[in-house]
Amino acid sequence: MGKRGPIPENNFARSLIDDLAGARFSPRAFAALFFRAGGHSREHLRNRSQLVTSFVRWVILGAAMQGAILFAFSAGGLSLWATLGPVAWYFLTAAWVLLHQSLNRDSDGGVMNKLGIANGLTFLRLALAPMLWVVLPDREMSFLAQIAAASFVGFLVATDLLDGFYARRTRTVTRLGSLMDPLGDMVLLLCLGAVLYRGGILPLSFLALAVLRYPIAFGLGALLFVFRGPFEVRSTLVGKISNTVVSVALAFLTTVYLFPELSPGEVWNDLIAMAAHVPLLVNTIYLTKKGVALI
Repeated sequence: MGKRGPIPENNFARSLIDDLAGARFSPRAFAALFFRAGGHSREHLRNRSQLVTSFVRWVILGAAMQGAILFAFSAGGLSLWATLGPVAWYFLTAAWVLLHQSLNRDSDGGVMNKLGIANGLTFLRLALAPMLWVVLPDREMSFLAQIAAASFVGFLVATDLLDGFYARRTRTVTRLGSLMDPLGDMVLLLCLGAVLYRGGILPLSFLALAVLRYPIAFGLGALLFVFRGPFEVRSTLVGKISNTVVSVALAFLTTVYLFPELSPGEVWNDLIAMAAHVPLLVNTIYLTKKGVALI
C-alpha cells in the first residue's frame, strides 16, 4: 500500500469548468483547459518519483504482454490496423492515466505514492482490451492458439473481479481507480462485443445497445460535472448485477466462439445472446433516469 500524505483540498477541477463556462465553451477555452490540466499534472508528478517509477513498471509489464501477444499471433498474418491500432491505444491510455495521477487519492483526499496493484490491474484491462481483436481472429486457430486466447480473455475478466476486491481488502480504493474501472468495463465490453459480432455470435442490436449506453452515461456525467461540480463516481447495485450477467453471457459466447464443439446448439446460443440484452437495457434506462433526476 502506498504511503499517503494529507494535502489541502483544492477546487482545481471546478475552476477549470468555471473558466470554460465563462468563455462560453469556446474552442480557445478548451485549448486553455487542456494546457492548464497538463501543467497541473506535471506539477503533481514533479516530486513524486516513487509514483512515476511504479507507473512505469506497470506500463512496461503491459507492453511486454502486448508484444508477446503480437509475436505469438503474427504467424497467421496481422493487418497493419490490427497491429498499430491496439499499440496506439495502449500508449494513449498510458499517457491519459499518467496525466490523471492527481486523482490517485484515497476517499479522504490523501495522495497515494504508488499506482498500486488494484489500479495497475484496471490499467491493464483498459489498455489491453483492444488486443481481443488480435487474439480472437476471424479465421481457423490451432488448439494452442485457442488456449492462449481463452487465457487472455480470462485474464481481462479476472482483472475486473480482482481490482475492486483487492482495493477494498487493502483499503487502497482511489478516485483514479473509481474512474478507470467503468472505463475499463466499457472498453472490454465494446471490444469483446465487436469481436463476437464479427464472428456471427452476437447480433448487431447488442453492439448498438452497448454503444448507446456509454454516451448516455458519460454525457449525463459531463452535464452533472458542469452544472453541479465534481462528484464521486461509484458503482451501483444495478450496474454490478448488470455487468455480472452480461459478463457471464459473453464468457459463454466467447467459449463457443473459440471451441465450437462445446456449443449446446444454435438455439441456446441465440437465447443467451438475446438474454444478454436485458441487463444492458435495464442498466441503460436506470442510468438515464438517475442522471436526469440528479441534473
